[in-house]
Amino acid sequence: MQSVTVTIGRNVPTPATFTQDLNDTTFTNVGPDLQETLVLTDEHWHGFTELVKEALEMVPTLVGATESWIETHDGLGEWDGVQEQSRKLTLIHNGAPLQGQDLTQLEVCLVLAKSAYYQDAVALSFGESTLV
Repeated sequence: MQSVTVTIGRNVPTPATFTQDLNDTTFTNVGPDLQETLVLTDEHWHGFTELVKEALEMVPTLVGATESWIETHDGLGEWDGVQEQSRKLTLIHNGAPLQGQDLTQLEVCLVLAKSAYYQDAVALSFGESTLV
């Protein structure tokens, strides 16, 4: 089985951070200062997760998989010295490894998702499982 994992994150609320509606353009901080203090609301966190999930859901068709599922795991991590909540969405499938134009298509969808929610990056990794 093949796996494609996307890891996303959002800042953990602290006294130095705040939750801001992304549709509100009256930010008091802009640029890097905003990104360091912005915490996605639960609604936006869910929306970001759903965009990533939708991107992963197209992969089985692209690689000819007949069996697939997505697992979601939450945890805590750190990005640029800032503690954040992390979420790993892993697609497991029995198709071919993702490569070429199909990989590019997934990467474009993930760039659009991260940009829509003002995130620095998403991590994309691949694997092939072996039963032992």
